[in-house]
Amino acid sequence: MERFVEEQSHRFPKEDCLRIDLHCHDFNSDVPDEIIGRMTRSRETWLETKTLISALKRSGMDLFTVTNHNNARSCWALKEQGHDVLAAAEFTCFVPDFEVYIHVLTYGFSPQQEEHLQRLRGNLYEFLEFANWNQIPTAWAHPLYVYGMSGLPPMAFWEKLTVVFQRFEVLNGHRDAWQNLLFKTWLESLDRQKIEEMAKRSGVAPGEFCSRPYEKDMLGGSDCHMGLFVGSCGSHLYVPNLRELREHTSLESLARQALWTGRVAPFGRYSDERRIAAALLDYYCQAQMNLEDAGLIRLLLHRGTASQKLVAYAFTNAVLELRRHKMTSRFIKAAHGALHGKSPGFVTKWVSNRSIRPVIQELEHIASSRRAGPIEFEEAVIEGIPKVQRHLASLFAKRLTTKVEKLNGAASIAEGKSAAELIEDFEIPIHFRAMLGSRRDSKAKQGDKKNLSEWMDGLPFPALATALLVTSQFSAAKTMFGSRPILQEFSERVGAYQHPERAL
Repeated sequence: MERFVEEQSHRFPKEDCLRIDLHCHDFNSDVPDEIIGRMTRSRETWLETKTLISALKRSGMDLFTVTNHNNARSCWALKEQGHDVLAAAEFTCFVPDFEVYIHVLTYGFSPQQEEHLQRLRGNLYEFLEFANWNQIPTAWAHPLYVYGMSGLPPMAFWEKLTVVFQRFEVLNGHRDAWQNLLFKTWLESLDRQKIEEMAKRSGVAPGEFCSRPYEKDMLGGSDCHMGLFVGSCGSHLYVPNLRELREHTSLESLARQALWTGRVAPFGRYSDERRIAAALLDYYCQAQMNLEDAGLIRLLLHRGTASQKLVAYAFTNAVLELRRHKMTSRFIKAAHGALHGKSPGFVTKWVSNRSIRPVIQELEHIASSRRAGPIEFEEAVIEGIPKVQRHLASLFAKRLTTKVEKLNGAASIAEGKSAAELIEDFEIPIHFRAMLGSRRDSKAKQGDKKNLSEWMDGLPFPALATALLVTSQFSAAKTMFGSRPILQEFSERVGAYQHPERAL
C-alpha cells in the first residue's frame, strides 16, 4: 500500500493540487447506523465543527468538507460563516436487489439537490442516476464494509456495484492495510473487457450510471470521527493553472470539477489497532462527558435483540457510573483535552497526588505533541496511552495489595449498613440502585464506624481508569479482527492477499 501511495504522489504537479480530506465527521453525525447507538441516543461523535476545521488547518488542507451521515448541515453552516467549503455528506443507501446498505460519499450538491438525494437514498440506483444526471460526484465509501447482512454478499454484488460506481474510496484512514489493499487490487485487475462482462452478468449498461464507465477513480479520506487523525489521509485534486483559477473561481467549484473528471490521487496513511484504540478512547471520553441517559423504558421498548439491549444497557450504565467518581471524571476530561492539544489544567494538577503525577506528565506530553505536528502527535499517542495504562494498572495493584494486607475483621465491614448504603458502596448500576435503594438512616450517617467505603477508598479511580483504557483497546481489537472472516472470504474470491492458515 505504501508503494501505491508513493506512486500516487507523483501523478500530478503539487503546485496545481488542492489537498483535501474527503471523508470526516463532526457532531452533526448524530444518528448512527448501528442499532445500539440509536438505542442509547449516542452520536457518532460530539466533535464541534470549529474544532474539526482547526484540526484540518493544522494538517495542511487547502479546502474543507464535512461528510456527516445523511446530512450536510455543517457544510451549510460553514458556508453561512463565509468559508469556501465543498458541500458533502455520507449517505446510507439501500441496494434493493441485494437487500444491504452501503455508504455513498456525495459531493458538490445544493440544498435543493440534497432534498432529492434524501428521498432517493432508499434505492441506490435511483440515487446514482440522479447524481450522474446532475454531475454530482459520488464515491463508494469503504467498499468492503456493508450493513444489514451477516456474512459476505455474493460476488454478483461486488461486480454490479463496481460497474455502477465511478469512484471508490480505496484509502480509508480508519481501515487497516488489508481492507484497503484488497479492494484497490480488485479495481486494478479490471479492464474494459472485464467491465463489459460484469455489466452483462449484472444486467446494466456500463455507462448507465457513470460518465466514464471504463475508468475507475480512486479516492482517499481519513473517515475520522474524533478529530485526532483528521487530514492524515485524503486526496490531491489536480487543477491545471490552479494559481490563476483560484483568484476568480471558488475552490469548491474547482474541487467538484476535479472529482467529476477523475483528476484525483489519494495520499496518507491507513489505520491500525493502536490508532483505532486512541480514537475509541476519545469517543468513550466524549460519551462520559456528553451522553444523556436514554432511560430503561426506551431500551426495553426499542426494537432490537435481547443481547443488543443488554449491551446498550451496560454501556449507558457504565457511562453514568463513571460520572459519579470525581477523580475518574477529571482524568477523562484531562485525557480528552490532551488528545486535542490541551494540557491538564491547574486544578487537575493541584488535586492530583504524587502517585498519579506520571499520568499527568504523559498527558502533557501528548498535548504538546499535538501542537508539534501530526506525525509527532501520532507517535506520542501510540507510545503514551500504553504507558498511562500500565501506570494506572500498577497503581491499582499496589493499592489493592495494601488494602488486603490491612484488612482484618472482614465480617465487620458490612455491620450496621443499610441496604441502600451497601448498594452505594458496591457500585450497583444506577437503574437498580433507584429501584432497590431507600433513604439512609440519619443516625447511621453520623456514625463514625469502619465500613466498606473506607476500605474501598483510593481503589475506584485507578480501577475505572484502567478499565476504560482496556475497553478501548479491546474494542479496537474487536473492530479490526471482527472483519477478518469477511476479508478472508473476499480475498479468496479475488485470488489475492489471502492470510495463511496457521496452527496455534
